[in-house]
Amino acid sequence: MQTIHSVSNDKQIINAENFHYPHKPHFEVLITQDSLILNKAKKLRLKFHANYLDNLMDKTSFKNNTAHSKQLIKQQQIIIHDGYDSFAEHLVVIDKNNDHVVAYVRLIDTYTAYKIGGYYCETRFNLNHLFNNQTFYMEISRLVIDQAYNNKELASLVWNGLIQHSKNKGIDAIIGSLSLTLEHEQETYALLNLLKTRHISSHDYRVSPYQILPDKSRVIDAARHSTNPFIDYFFQQGVKLCGDAYWNRDFNCAELFIHYPFKYAVY
Repeated sequence: MQTIHSVSNDKQIINAENFHYPHKPHFEVLITQDSLILNKAKKLRLKFHANYLDNLMDKTSFKNNTAHSKQLIKQQQIIIHDGYDSFAEHLVVIDKNNDHVVAYVRLIDTYTAYKIGGYYCETRFNLNHLFNNQTFYMEISRLVIDQAYNNKELASLVWNGLIQHSKNKGIDAIIGSLSLTLEHEQETYALLNLLKTRHISSHDYRVSPYQILPDKSRVIDAARHSTNPFIDYFFQQGVKLCGDAYWNRDFNCAELFIHYPFKYAVY
């Protein structure tokens, strides 16, 4: 069992179990708005997209085209900070052995979304059908993980911290987006197809992306889906996929809209 207690106006600590890593790190799970911690989290966000940004910088079109160069700068700025960050809560996992932020997810509840004019996911998906249900939601977005820690043990820390914090706030359901890179698109499409087969939501919770992925159905059967410990772990807990993914061209990824009603939660 994990507990969460307030330690200041801008930080809460979720007591986390220690898992059996080779170097035996001690993890701390925080709900925080502390600027120093969030600066580390934003560096992790930038690192998460580093390969894609590096590939863009290597392209001649970006080196020699002012418009493309401005686009690259804009993308970097969005990764580091966007308009939702200032109002959101932020869940981070810190490896206390080296004081590194190793996982991060942004949280926006229904009350906050009402104050700021909507959820982040509303820029990606038509959620009108979902909002016919009078529900107090917690939206997750911007989930990033240090690849050296990308395993089910860390996934469970993030998930349990999210569940405990949502429970404390009286949340009815978790919604939000999970991103999959399209760098290896055949594997990603195969994983999406698997999720649609095994973890699709009922029609009551289907949403529509504003920009759909190109049709790659002809290559799915020829590809083996990639393994993603965080994606796998979240869906094993009862998370449902709510339809087609959004095609984020700016960052070459597929964004999945997910839904998790708390009737599935076990404390």
